[in-house]
Amino acid sequence: MQDLVDDMKADPAKLSFGGGSAGGTDQILAGLLAKAADVDPSQPKYVAYSGGGEALQSILSGSVDAGISGVSEFTDQVEAGKMRVLAVSSPEGVEVADKPVKSISEQGMDVEITNWRGVVGPPDIKPAERDAAIEALQKMHDSAEWQDAMQQNDWDDFFKTGDEFQSYIDSENERVKGILGEIGLTG
Repeated sequence: MQDLVDDMKADPAKLSFGGGSAGGTDQILAGLLAKAADVDPSQPKYVAYSGGGEALQSILSGSVDAGISGVSEFTDQVEAGKMRVLAVSSPEGVEVADKPVKSISEQGMDVEITNWRGVVGPPDIKPAERDAAIEALQKMHDSAEWQDAMQQNDWDDFFKTGDEFQSYIDSENERVKGILGEIGLTG
């Protein structure tokens, strides 16, 4: 990871990342890495691909210097010895292909981003309906089946509801708007 950061600092316009769609989590992570390295986030080149297969091929062929995606997209290639994981963007490191991988923050950079999913409702939802939906989601989250699925898939438990979820969304919106502006994707 440090070698990648050093290369980015030395010549940011020469470094290229491959990943998912423009403006998505992968490009946001590239921008956050640049910013944490005191590099203008608009300088490193980001090549957006419509699918994981295209991004994977660009990394394997060497047409980009590094790739960003979910761990599961690269695990097979890591196991085959064709790729190596430099870091994960979760708060703590994980095992990939039976080897420990440190998080970016564990390697000294204040960068963390999680690819999460949410369940939302219309803005005019009635309080009783909102409470019923939260209760149903809480029940699902607490079920043995869901807990087993999280363990089997090595998913982080990032469950937030109600006001806590709203606060998280508000905070992430500000952070994402900021980095997308610095990358040059928004005005």
